[in-house]
Amino acid sequence: MLPFFSKRKLIKLTTTENHKLTPDLIIKHTQNSPAWAIILLIVIASFLSPVSSYVGEIPLKLMNIGGGKNFVAIDEIKQCNSWPSFIISKKDKNSCITKEGKLIIQLGSRAYALFKGGQQDKVVSLDLSKSSIVTNVPKNHIRLQ
Repeated sequence: MLPFFSKRKLIKLTTTENHKLTPDLIIKHTQNSPAWAIILLIVIASFLSPVSSYVGEIPLKLMNIGGGKNFVAIDEIKQCNSWPSFIISKKDKNSCITKEGKLIIQLGSRAYALFKGGQQDKVVSLDLSKSSIVTNVPKNHIRLQ
């Protein structure tokens, strides 16, 4: 974006015939910048569906509360019994681990995640208040038995 007031513009404004800065004169000389057109174009583009999802994901990823991050949740068996069975990958008598899913958004203890459920993806609401969440699982991780 170009600055609205530069030294060149200020000199041009003050060297007019009557040497008075009026509001109309300032508006006339500062609205010649393409910055408003660029801002308007960005705002309109953010409403288009292919762009809007990416615009919404960026702050969620930066705040680490969603935005399509891959994750795995680990919790004790009491909590796992309230989860849908198709998201559970491994279950023993004390704990369970979910399949890898995409974290859409996490607001406090409530999280909305996308999991593969048979033929299609399903959005699931989970209570992750006491769960351990692991993101970016390395490809060469060691599985503990």
